Order: sequence, then structure tokens, then C-alpha cells
Amino acid sequence: MARGENQYEALVLHSTDIAMVFASDGTIRYVTPSMEAVSGYRADELVGTQGFDFVHPEDLAADLEAVETAIAVGGSITREWRLCLADGSWAWYEFTLTDLSEEPAIRGIVGHFRDVTARHSADAARRQSELAFTKTVELASDAILAIGPDDRITAWNPAASELFGWSAQEALGAEVANLLVPPEERERYRRRLRRTLEEELPTLLERPLEMVGMDRSGRTFAVEVTVVQFELGGRWQLQALVRDIDARKDTEARLAGHGFTDPLTKLPNRALLHDRLALALSRLARRPTRLALMLLALDGGQTETDGQTETDGQTETERLPEGTRDELIRALGRRLAVAIRASDTVARYADEQFVIVAEDLSTVADAEIIAARVLETISAPLSLAGREMHPSVSIGMAWAATSNTAAADLLRAAYDAMERARGEGGGRFAT
Repeated sequence: MARGENQYEALVLHSTDIAMVFASDGTIRYVTPSMEAVSGYRADELVGTQGFDFVHPEDLAADLEAVETAIAVGGSITREWRLCLADGSWAWYEFTLTDLSEEPAIRGIVGHFRDVTARHSADAARRQSELAFTKTVELASDAILAIGPDDRITAWNPAASELFGWSAQEALGAEVANLLVPPEERERYRRRLRRTLEEELPTLLERPLEMVGMDRSGRTFAVEVTVVQFELGGRWQLQALVRDIDARKDTEARLAGHGFTDPLTKLPNRALLHDRLALALSRLARRPTRLALMLLALDGGQTETDGQTETDGQTETERLPEGTRDELIRALGRRLAVAIRASDTVARYADEQFVIVAEDLSTVADAEIIAARVLETISAPLSLAGREMHPSVSIGMAWAATSNTAAADLLRAAYDAMERARGEGGGRFAT
């Protein structure tokens, strides 16, 4: 029997839960030995004190009447209160009070307390994160809407109202196909949605889609849609970021066939680059994001021939046999086109120089990710004229945060940064 009692005492002493007995007026009559390890108070310090003195005033004001009522009728009640610890800090405890005044061995109100501070901290962090996300969505310049598997709208931000003309009250619960898609496009949209939900979501998430949207007045316009998937209430939802690209499409159509494409790489040339850069800078007036301009230039690099490495200080193109130089430039153009995001612009700027315009960036790290991906893609082995080549470029980056930034200043800053990257050995980026 003594061994069993010792085991019980050890369990009580090391338990993270606390048991207490109170008199009907709230005076503490008994505290389990685990109290000191959990709260910093010795049991003998608390016996005889008023239990309500350790409760956070806000919690006491909110629940005291309900607790007193439950005890008065001989019942039990469960609540969560903040209790003051010995070091003056507050911790959240879930507790249950049960009136056992009629039990001869107890004759008091028994309280069982469990520390739930970690859960409250996690809940508070989650609420802060959700609030920050909600604010971000509300302030976003792109239309953002969430779509359930039944194609009904479950979320709708202010930018969506501005783009499509429908208020959130009107849009929520409506079907996307009927509200935002032209009649002639609806069946194709529904087929696409079904395939997306059933099998094609990973492919869909790889890149933005170009679709046709329709506003409240019936006007149709080109939109770029980026889709992400998330779970809400046990159901899969799609969140769509929708951007009006009608102006961009008009510009592309206007410029098509007017000598704005580089004949060798089929990329935009310098003239088209300046046009797109001007449009991108003007959009900064409406968006709380930044733009990065990257200027790329070929380095001296290395070429492997019959297992030997040459480093003669020449560029890759200067070491190539006659007639293969153009193939290298075309290959670099193709690699750049797949290394950037679908929303970015890459143009051939000069003989061995390219420019990337990346919009909607929040931090320097966003641009650095793109630059690192470009460096990795460009440096992959390339076989030309019987040689295995390892092309290398230096990248200079410049930033614009306001629409009044001059394109010439941006290009000049990027060029200077490129020269710094090249001076540090090439095959890297600099700002």
C-alpha cells in the first residue's frame, strides 16, 4: 500500500495539471504539490488566499457571474481564464469547477486546471496571419476570387469588384461561368474546370492562363489568370488571381508586324522593350509592388574541346567557328524564355545582351530567385560545332518602386551593376 501511495504522490507532484479545493467564498483550501513546478507558487503560499485575486480582471468581469451561478446551484462549469504566475506573467488555463461541498472527504469546490497557453498563442498567431492575409487580399491590385468545386464564388476582393463591376454581395454565391465568362466561352470554361478539379491541377498551377472575361456591362476583355489550390472546411477550393491584360494584348497586336521583333531570336527587340518597360513603369502608380530590370551580357566563359578547357579571355561567340555564332544567340534566347515567369518580358537588347523586365515583386529576394534561375538555365552544357560549351552571363539588376522612374536611369543602373558582376568574375548577378 505504501508503494502505491508513493507512486500516486510522484504522479501528482510531476503532473502539469493542477487540482485545487476552494471554499464557497473562493478562498483556497488545498493545492496539489505540482503547483510550484507549473506556476512558481508554493502550495503553502496559496492556501488561505483568495483565488479570484489571481485571475485576469477582464476574464473575471466576463465570467464571474456565470461561475457564481453554476456553483450556487451545485453544478459544474468549464472556462478558460488567464491566471497570474509567480513571476508576474499571465498564462491561459482551462479549468472545470465542480461543487463537491456535500462530499465528506472534500467539502468544497474542486477545480482542475490545465495550461493551454501554447494553444492560445498558436490561435493568436493564426488569427494574426489570417488578418494579414485578408488585408493583403483586400489591398491587392489584382482581382482575387475563391471558387468552390461547384463553381460558385466563395471570396471576392475589392479589386474584383473594380474589374468586373459586381459588388461582393452580388458576386458571392454566384457561378463564375454565368457571371464572369462570355456565353460563347462558358462550355469550354466548364470543361476546363472539370478537368482541372479531376486531373489537370498540377499542370494548371505551373503558369498563368490567358482567358476571356466579361464584366457587368457585358464588355469582354483578355485576362491572365493564375490559380492556386487550398482547402477550406474540408472542401477543395480554387483561388484565382485575375489581371486585365487587354491593354497589353492591344499593344502586342499593334506592334505585331511592325519590326519590333528580333529576327534572330524572335524575342522583343530594343524598341518593343522600351514600349513594354514604359507600360510596366506606368502600372507602378496603381500597384504597391516593385519592378526589377535585369541586363544580361555574355561573359568570356569556358569551352571544352577534346577534354581540354580553354580560357583565353574571349567571349563564347568569338571562339565559335564561322556560321555558328547565331545558333548560340538563338539558344540563349530560348533558354531565357523558359527561365523567366510567364508575366515577365525578355528582349534582345544588343549583340550579346538581353534585358528582363520583372513586375509585381515584393522584395529583393523575389528578383534574386529569378536571376538565380536564369544563371542556372543559361550555364547548362550546350553542344555547338562539335564543342561542349558552358555559357556564362553577368546580370545587373536595378529597381523601380514609383511610376516616375526614368527608363533610361533604370537601364543605366542595370548596366553599371552588370559591369560590377562581370568585374567580380562573371557568372553572377549584382545590384
